[in-house]
Amino acid sequence: MSVMNRITTQRDALFHFLEHELGDRLQAVSFDPQMSRPTPGTVAIFVEPPDVSYDKGFNMPPTVRWTLECMSGTPATQARALDDILDVIEQLAQAGLNLDTCTPVSFTLPNSGGTLAAYQIKLNPLEYTME
Repeated sequence: MSVMNRITTQRDALFHFLEHELGDRLQAVSFDPQMSRPTPGTVAIFVEPPDVSYDKGFNMPPTVRWTLECMSGTPATQARALDDILDVIEQLAQAGLNLDTCTPVSFTLPNSGGTLAAYQIKLNPLEYTME
């Protein structure tokens, strides 16, 4: 299996995990910021391209670190958005997602769509393929 296949396989497993664990709470999970438009009461997760490190040596699988931007609501409904995001972070932690840090940020929607409350969620390396 090529390195790219390991990374894309891990990405696909991460997407599946998020969709399965969050169900109806998840409006969208995507690499495309255009898809990051949650409705009130839901979250959208923008997955940044991963950091890839060959810290174990060239012949070993790379260490892959994923960063997620979890946002909620609309520019007009931000008062409740923080609670929705924090509920989702807790739900993912309880489901066993390998969280590292969760930092409050803002997410600017493409095409002057406004700014949303968000958390940047950094994951520890995923040592296995999630099912």
